[in-house]
Amino acid sequence: MNLVRLFKLPASRPDPSGEDAARAAPEPSATEPPHDAPGPGMEDVLKQLEDDVLLTMRVIGYSADDVQSRITETLGMMDGLRDASLELSSLSGTAFKATTSLAHTTQQLERTGEAIEQHVAGTDEFVQDAQDLAKDVTLRMEQLSGAVDRIAGVVAVIGAIARQTNLLALNASIEAARAGAAGRGFAVVATEVKQLAGQVQMATGDISAQISMLQTVARESGSTVGDIARLLGRVGPVLGSVKDAVRKQIGGAREVASRASESLQFVSVVSDKSQAMTRVAADAAAACQDAGQSASKMVPALHLLTQRSTAFLRHTDLRDRRSARRLPVSLRGQFRSADGLLAVGLTTVDLSEGGALASPDGPGLAKGMTGLVHIDQVGAIRASVRSVDEEATRLAFHHPSPEALGEIRRLVADADRETRPLVKIAQGAAMEIASAFEAGLAAGRVRLNDLITVDYRRVPGTDPIQYLTDATPFYDATLPPILERVRRDVPECFLATAVDRNAYLPVHHPEYSKPQRPDDFAWNDIHSRNRRILERSKMLVLARNQEAYQLAGFMRHQGGADFKPVKLIAAPIFVGDGLWGNVMLAVGTTVLPPRRDDPLGFPAPARGSSPAPDAKTERVDPAP
Repeated sequence: MNLVRLFKLPASRPDPSGEDAARAAPEPSATEPPHDAPGPGMEDVLKQLEDDVLLTMRVIGYSADDVQSRITETLGMMDGLRDASLELSSLSGTAFKATTSLAHTTQQLERTGEAIEQHVAGTDEFVQDAQDLAKDVTLRMEQLSGAVDRIAGVVAVIGAIARQTNLLALNASIEAARAGAAGRGFAVVATEVKQLAGQVQMATGDISAQISMLQTVARESGSTVGDIARLLGRVGPVLGSVKDAVRKQIGGAREVASRASESLQFVSVVSDKSQAMTRVAADAAAACQDAGQSASKMVPALHLLTQRSTAFLRHTDLRDRRSARRLPVSLRGQFRSADGLLAVGLTTVDLSEGGALASPDGPGLAKGMTGLVHIDQVGAIRASVRSVDEEATRLAFHHPSPEALGEIRRLVADADRETRPLVKIAQGAAMEIASAFEAGLAAGRVRLNDLITVDYRRVPGTDPIQYLTDATPFYDATLPPILERVRRDVPECFLATAVDRNAYLPVHHPEYSKPQRPDDFAWNDIHSRNRRILERSKMLVLARNQEAYQLAGFMRHQGGADFKPVKLIAAPIFVGDGLWGNVMLAVGTTVLPPRRDDPLGFPAPARGSSPAPDAKTERVDPAP
């Protein structure tokens, strides 16, 4: 016996017929020694190999923890960088807005200065025109004053003439009076002339008064126009200074506008760079998160790999020391701690003389806990908790009574006998698949190295990871018709699959073979189960089964934290000179009722399978 036995076909294949199948998996007694007991040297080698695997996985696990720690630290730094870049982006955005506003303001100031310069230039021309007009008005006023003076002279002459005429009229009146009747007509004329001369005298007096007023106004107007001219003369230099100041202001505004434009371009570049840095930081943080998620998945993956490796080593002919068969048997029970403070209901998934795999109704059980377990139809047995995980709890029995051992043997034998029809169906499907593989090899549709291989290529972008091999197209064409027919023809079978020796599941039923959704692990884990390598150790043990058949209780993952107990029937598929894998049928479990004389029969759990007094099989609903 040597290590080749681990990976190669036995000297003679087991006959899958019912009689040979019964002989292939006998029910040994508690004292029966394991067959093909190894020599002490090989035992030590395998023990050392198991220890080396555990040590290697532990070292890798520590490294994975370090990687996870560093990634977490880097992620924290990236978060700080992202926050800083976001703040810088915000500040640069504010500076960009302020600089843009400044640029607009300086541009508006420049335009205003140019407008002022234009208005000042127009005002300068206006002042010059006003000065010229004032000079012209002054000249006109001087001319007007001269004309008024001349008019005053003429009026004075007219006044003098009027006075002389008045004197002449007075003399004429006197002479007419002397002449008597002959001078009456002349007297009338003299009187009229006198009156006319008086009126002329009065008119010239009025005209003289108006002319005097006109002269006064003309003099005052001339003085005012002179003052205006002098003021306009003073405005000119002021406007010149204003023009110089405006020119300087325009130059300064243009300089500020130029600097603002340069600042705007700089701030714009800084803003773009900060936004780019923010995006890079976000991308880096996302990459770190992805790396962290990958690293976090590494630890459970290593744990599963360790379980797979050690489980297979422990189930080989050389290492499997269990003398009692472990078969799927569902019974209600209760574990009560040794101190009496804890009582947890449970349902067994599988049962053997040495212990049981159980699904507890709730939390409370912990590794190392000891107490008393009472199982329907078996009775009370001292037990301890060997392991606890999210799937189920492993119990070890200690010194069960002869009565309890007898009941366990009966229950295991009944489970084996009741499953024989399904065993024959599984063996028939295995033979049909083996024949199809042999036909494919003979026809050149597939190569033996493609069927029995470890060349599994990851499908990019899949999570959970899916794999392809060179034989995948052949599997897609060959396996579904056989497996779907088995599921259709066997009502109690809700899953019929075929996995290779490394637990690679190339095809699955249509409802579990849907294309994966991006970034939806939970949905993919349920609906995309094809082309996956089954990670759990029990699946590897069943996949490498070379006995005529193998029965196992199994907690099937339904998604999230939901696990359902099922019964698996495995039958080997041999191709050429080696083991390809196993057909696996999954059926629902039946919780057996307690004996009528058992006063401690336990009620069904709140979840999972329920007691079935009529012994009808309760199917486990497949995952949605």
